[in-house]
Amino acid sequence: MKAYLIIPIILILLVGCAMHRDTSNPEKALLGHWRSIEPAGEWFFSAEGVLRLKDAEGNVDELPYKVKPEDTIKIVVPLSKGGGPEVDTDFIEGQFSQDYTEFVGQNTEGTKAFPLIYIDSKEKL
Repeated sequence: MKAYLIIPIILILLVGCAMHRDTSNPEKALLGHWRSIEPAGEWFFSAEGVLRLKDAEGNVDELPYKVKPEDTIKIVVPLSKGGGPEVDTDFIEGQFSQDYTEFVGQNTEGTKAFPLIYIDSKEKL
């Protein structure tokens, strides 16, 4: 009878350990799959510094990114126009929620702040 109780407890502990997410610094906390509502999209931040953005129509862009922890967190994405060299740098600036499951940011254009909601640890589509 005790074996029936021990097995579920062990399984619960194993699943709990496997779901741990490293939030020791902003770079690590950002890794994984995030979702934005407005504008609608899926965001995948990889440890290699690649941001994969999938919009509501299913179009995918791959962009390099860097995290610059300052008073607020900056996610810096170099942009190029016409396939040429980098001519501008765009960034999203914001803060993580206390439990690191939400990042509320605003882009360089100063548009309305938008949240990114953490979904899972998947770094690629």
